[in-house]
Amino acid sequence: MPTRLSEVPIIEEHPKSGMVELGKDLTLVCKAVGKNLRFTWYKNTKCLIGETSDTLHLRKVTMDAAGRYSCLVSNSKDSLLTWAIVDVVSIVSTRKKH
Repeated sequence: MPTRLSEVPIIEEHPKSGMVELGKDLTLVCKAVGKNLRFTWYKNTKCLIGETSDTLHLRKVTMDAAGRYSCLVSNSKDSLLTWAIVDVVSIVSTRKKH
């Protein structure tokens, strides 16, 4: 029996807050079900132009990548907002050179 899609968006997997090491990649995922879904990603309050899928890829992050990332999931019936906090850390080696 086929699955019936919900009229309104339902978020099944929220993006996860966490830390990423400076220069590494990070992926944020917002999985949702519903009819005719649209995804819009924001960093803090700024819309990330062109980021319209359920997955946001941040490549080779800099310290400026730290912040609150929001995903707005919407269709003609409703919209939902979910978010995650990303911290960028710089790992310093304490190994001594001989």
